[in-house]
Amino acid sequence: MYISAFPPENFLPSVQVVACFCCWQERFLFLLRQPDKLQGSTWCLPGGKVEQEETLQKAIYREVYEEVGITLIQEHSFFWKSLFVCVPHMEYTLHLFHADLNQKNFCINLNLTEHSKYRWLSLEQAKKLPLIETGQELIAIFEKDFKRSC
Repeated sequence: MYISAFPPENFLPSVQVVACFCCWQERFLFLLRQPDKLQGSTWCLPGGKVEQEETLQKAIYREVYEEVGITLIQEHSFFWKSLFVCVPHMEYTLHLFHADLNQKNFCINLNLTEHSKYRWLSLEQAKKLPLIETGQELIAIFEKDFKRSC
């Protein structure tokens, strides 16, 4: 597995992906993938594939809304960084966002076709769960850059 801020030589991403560290009351939103999905029964951040002709910002707003029913507010959500990922079955560019949900009233409306559960977790708690194959690395990168939980 390769995750870096710099693409490896001959990098050919098959897809663009967005994901968001959604923070509320010093916890982050993690979703449990349905067992029949790719990397099923593992925990992940809200996110998904960027559609053709879609901006990264529109993609993360759409994905978060589709998966958990939260409308992100532009003033409290921002692009953080892009990472280049190579895993055994594919190469992709991962665009990460951070959203502070403390300024917003919301209710989780979990899309049960994609995910079976959600939890608000500290990053330490999340590290103890079975995460998607890049999950541990993403948390470590986030902790290094942000130096605090939310």
